This record gives sequence, structure tokens and C-alpha cells, in this order.
Amino acid sequence: VQPGSSYLASNDPRVHFGLGEKTAIDSIEVAWPGKTTRVFGPVDADRMVLVSREGDASVVDLKSHRVVGTLKGR
Repeated sequence: VQPGSSYLASNDPRVHFGLGEKTAIDSIEVAWPGKTTRVFGPVDADRMVLVSREGDASVVDLKSHRVVGTLKGR
């Protein structure tokens, strides 16, 4: 994801995935520039996962907007 930007503007850098009837996913795989890959999971539905190239990922509940956990990257 590369948010474009211009003077006083930027596109949203978040990526949204619909799960249909599923209530969770097994993992999220993030491929960073430079061929670094990180895998996080499992993740329940209705969550936002904030990932970084190094370190853990934060899991945020979409209804309360509160951090509800962390995921170890592997």
C-alpha cells in the first residue's frame, strides 16, 4: 500500500478485507519492500490490525476503538 499525496491531501493507507460469513482468519501475511515478510494471526473479525515492519502488531476493536491485544510477528 502506498498512499498517494499532494498538497494538503493524502489517500487513506488502510486496507480493508471483507470476510463474508467468517468470524476469524488464520493469518495476515505482509510483504514489505526489500522482500521482508511478516505473518500475524489469528485475527477475529471486526478488528483493525496495526502492523509495523519490526515488532508486534496491535489489534483494535472497530466498535470500541480500543486496543484489545497484540500479535507476535513471525
